Amino acid sequence: MRSKIIGGQYRFTYPHYGTPEVHSDYRAHSGQIVVVIGIGRVPREKYNPGNGNQYHIQASDGWQGNAFGDELRRDKPRKARRIPEQKMLFIVCRLWLKSKNQPVQEFFTAHSTFDRATDQSDKLTEKFGPTFIIVNAPLDP
Repeated sequence: MRSKIIGGQYRFTYPHYGTPEVHSDYRAHSGQIVVVIGIGRVPREKYNPGNGNQYHIQASDGWQGNAFGDELRRDKPRKARRIPEQKMLFIVCRLWLKSKNQPVQEFFTAHSTFDRATDQSDKLTEKFGPTFIIVNAPLDP
């Protein structure tokens, strides 16, 4: 277990022991960023090799207390999550009027790229006339 640096900032996590009336000031500061201001000696009756050293800490509001090494964690900055590129489906449709007030939309083909959809739309336009459109349809990941 790494020792903490005096002056270093760490996230203080006070374990919940099931006794809410004990050490309310420690529980109130649990989860906050604290600064290590000194290294203390662990009393013999509280010594546990798994806990590590005991450190004297100070919170931003001025409160001071003691914490074991395993209660202090380096607050790592989170990496920016990469947003996956939205996958699209390009649908070639034909729009035309069956009668005066009744538009009709016919589905012709679906393509994974805009270029392929454009090529298909151009071929259909040559054959049937300029009534074709390309609709972008996002796919759920």
